[in-house]
Amino acid sequence: MAEIALSFYGISQEENIEAGEFRRLEIDAVEPYTNNKLPYPIKMYYQLFVQEGQERIAVIDWQQVNRGPNTYFVNFDTSWWIPNMYYIDIKYEYKGDIRKIDTPIKFRLVNKLVNPAK
Repeated sequence: MAEIALSFYGISQEENIEAGEFRRLEIDAVEPYTNNKLPYPIKMYYQLFVQEGQERIAVIDWQQVNRGPNTYFVNFDTSWWIPNMYYIDIKYEYKGDIRKIDTPIKFRLVNKLVNPAK
């Protein structure tokens, strides 16, 4: 089964983000155990969701990730989101296989007027 390694920048795991911020999540796709970027593009998709018990509620259903000259990226405008814990799931197609990341990126959107408890 074909695999690639993904690195994420712009939104950190467990980060608190203030409502109204604009964030760009950048994703590098490399060959496993190297820093070599893949020589050709892959199809990559993301989903933004909240979790209520065992149920995922899609805020943004599966959309294709944008591709720049050197990286893949998604721009997020949080101005219309309500404070909550959010998750970003990523899946990709590579050499005929469809794979998902093991652990979604998890972050909390907090109100600008409230200092979140740590």
